Amino acid sequence: MFYALGKRLTRKRSKRLRGVFITLVLFGFVPSFFGFRGLVAHVYPALGYLRLISIGVIATGWFRRRGHMSAEAQRRLRLQVLADRRLDPRRKFTQARADEIRRLSSESKVPNAEPHAVLIIDPA
Repeated sequence: MFYALGKRLTRKRSKRLRGVFITLVLFGFVPSFFGFRGLVAHVYPALGYLRLISIGVIATGWFRRRGHMSAEAQRRLRLQVLADRRLDPRRKFTQARADEIRRLSSESKVPNAEPHAVLIIDPA
């Protein structure tokens, strides 16, 4: 299991596998002297508390950011409607709609605005 963890931790830097593997084995070797019963008695409760803390942190982050996520979802839905309108040859695409795409793209949290810029080309 140390090897699998080492491979996962050094996925992008395989040259570090040996050092990480040796460190993991040493960290695993020391607790082995406490015996299985002692390890289970201390490690399982600690992991349970860590899980509860991580659930709390995730839930808190979600509650704080849910308004931002909702606004971004609405922005993306509007961009999708505008994209459908832009790509439909039967519908008119005006400069005002191109300006709206620019505005929504600049407000969006999407790091690459290229997909939005493609929609703005030459309003007809």
